[in-house]
Amino acid sequence: MDEGAIVFFDEHCVLCNRVVRFLSSIDAHDRLRFASLTSETADRMLRVHPDLPDSVVVLAGAQIATRSEAILSLARALGGIWRVTEVIRLVPRRWRDRAYDAIARRRYRWFGRYEQCPAPSLQLRTKILP
Repeated sequence: MDEGAIVFFDEHCVLCNRVVRFLSSIDAHDRLRFASLTSETADRMLRVHPDLPDSVVVLAGAQIATRSEAILSLARALGGIWRVTEVIRLVPRRWRDRAYDAIARRRYRWFGRYEQCPAPSLQLRTKILP
C-alpha cells in the first residue's frame, strides 16, 4: 500500500466524515485520496463488487479492504507510529469484523447523519475524487 490508497466512505455518516478529515490532516506523505461511496469514482472503480459494505472501503492498487482490514490498511498506509496498530491483527479477523459491524450498524444513532455531504475544507478538497 505504499503507493497510496483511495478511501471510499459514507458521505452521510458524521463519524465517517470526521475520520476522513482526521486522516487527511495526518496524511504526511499525501498517500490517501477520498471518494464517496456514491460518487462517480466509486461507480467506476467498485462496480464489480456490488456486495461491499456501506461504511468504509479502501482500494490500494488492485486490493480491496473492507471492515477491520480497511482500518488496518489505512494505518499501514499512514506509516510511522500508526503501524503499531498491526498488533490488532493478533485478534481473529472474525472478532475484529464483528466489532466493526457493531459500530457501523449504530453509527447514525451514535454520531448522527448528514442530509447532504458537508463542504470539505480547502486542504481536503484537493484530496477528494469526483
